[in-house]
Amino acid sequence: MKRIIKLLVLIMIIFTSTTVYAAENLFNLIKNQAVPDNIQSENTGVNGIDYSSAIRRNDLWNGYGVYKYTKTQYTNGDDIYYFRGDSHVNNVVLFADKCWAIFRTAENNSIKMVYYTNANNGVCPSTVDYWDADQSLRTSYAIKGTDGQDMRGLFTSSYALDSSYINYDYTTFTFNNSGNRTQNLIIGESYKYEDGKYKLQNTVTDSWNSSGKSIYVNNHRYTCGDDSLECEELMFVYAEDYYNYYVAILKNGKSVDDLLNAAVYNSDNKVDSAAKKTVDTWYRNNMLDYQNRIEDVVYCNDRRADIGGMNINNPIYSRSGSVKGALVYEPYIRSTKYHGYKPYNEVEVYADFTCNKNDAFTVSSDKGNGVLKYPVGLMTVDDMILSIGPVDDYNGLNNHLFRSDSALTMTPVELSSYTIYTSCVFWRNGNSGIPSRTNPTHNSYSAYPVIALKSSTYVEGEGTPENPYKVLDLYEVSYDTSELGVTYDKSPYAPGATVTVNNSLIGEQFGDKVLIGWEVDGEQVYDSFEMPSKDVKLKPIFNKVEVKGEEVENPKTGVFNHFIELIILLIVGIYGYKLTISNKKFIKL
Repeated sequence: MKRIIKLLVLIMIIFTSTTVYAAENLFNLIKNQAVPDNIQSENTGVNGIDYSSAIRRNDLWNGYGVYKYTKTQYTNGDDIYYFRGDSHVNNVVLFADKCWAIFRTAENNSIKMVYYTNANNGVCPSTVDYWDADQSLRTSYAIKGTDGQDMRGLFTSSYALDSSYINYDYTTFTFNNSGNRTQNLIIGESYKYEDGKYKLQNTVTDSWNSSGKSIYVNNHRYTCGDDSLECEELMFVYAEDYYNYYVAILKNGKSVDDLLNAAVYNSDNKVDSAAKKTVDTWYRNNMLDYQNRIEDVVYCNDRRADIGGMNINNPIYSRSGSVKGALVYEPYIRSTKYHGYKPYNEVEVYADFTCNKNDAFTVSSDKGNGVLKYPVGLMTVDDMILSIGPVDDYNGLNNHLFRSDSALTMTPVELSSYTIYTSCVFWRNGNSGIPSRTNPTHNSYSAYPVIALKSSTYVEGEGTPENPYKVLDLYEVSYDTSELGVTYDKSPYAPGATVTVNNSLIGEQFGDKVLIGWEVDGEQVYDSFEMPSKDVKLKPIFNKVEVKGEEVENPKTGVFNHFIELIILLIVGIYGYKLTISNKKFIKL
């Protein structure tokens, strides 16, 4: 009889609950159409991705769609689903009356997407060019902060700049002009900083080999730039190219270790770059009313690096050949591996979504560094190489997966001779969509914001610009049943709807405790509650009891009880089926 009562309670829940809406979960839509990216074919590379997708084969485009990233050693073991290809990909979302392009999933099955323009009567354009782009997002790292910091050089690679940047600068220094010098160049093996000056120690006078190259620079890296033994600003040589030294200028007693802390390890993350200021302002002006939809996820400013010539114990790097720069960030290494030396089907590139905590920019300190005020960032080069291919891979693909014009990323490249003149961060080419390198102090790009929708987001639509996925005004109700040994389906409700609580297991004993109710945010809910404008997760409330023997059913009534149960289940099943057919909005709990 006890089981019959439970069935009757379940029937009351089904027939008295407010109608649940027939909406599709966006994460499930993405997951259900994904295929593994380790499938091999004549067109796929060693990582399973077909980088020859620009080539039409049998009137079909290769390598576009939704993929599951199978290299979980680079994802902390999490599943990541990502979009890849061109305009065939249905990845457009209408949210906050703005058009977004999905590119991958992230923590907690959230959906990362990049803004590209505002919607026009619910319709999004296929692409946005430079002149149609939101000009408020146009930015340049050359913008100076109010404290006079010049945001250029190496620190354009930092999403949040180190506050001690003002103590450094970078330049080239010509130490020989066709063998004619007006003064000797003194170089020190070390230095002391006293009375506001750097004082060279263990010095030598620069000498030349038969090719006109310095023979002391590997062991002697410090110079005032002339024949002086002391100076207020000290040059540290990290690379050379024919007759040029490439030097970091140290000021105010700062050392190379201080510089590396600012550039690579970045221990304080106090000063924002111009790009970060731009997206923060845009978010504050446009997205504050929608924050309950947005997940706090990691935006990785990956500053892991091979410090190369910046390590005084390493040989100095030469820029005269194809040798890499003096300090190379790991994203550059993994996104260009073997590029230009092997065919597409042998290109070995990979995306790494692991991130040092100090480079993992988040709002919550539980998930990352806790530095962000708003849950917004930029794309990374790892996002793009999954979707497009290796850096600078101009293979003819006119790719509009991201559907916007040229844009900055938050991924650093290198410190080298090129840092001063041409390249120090990755950017997205607006014409081809591919990742490449640039120096934003010489150019103006857009800083397109990236957000992550919660996995509980429900949508309707097809994901095309003409009929984008429209985020519905629905929120999710779920139950924490981890201790109950059962699973309750998650269901979407509109704010203000009456939600009937599933009390079918109230009174049941689980181990040494009995389920007596459910709570939300520390407050007990009873038969029903009004749906708020946020997701709701009900947690169980237990009472501890002594473990007793299992209830024994009366054999005289057992057969009758089972017969009644079957009749009730048959009625529920037939009625539920008819109701589902006649009303598509109805979903059984």
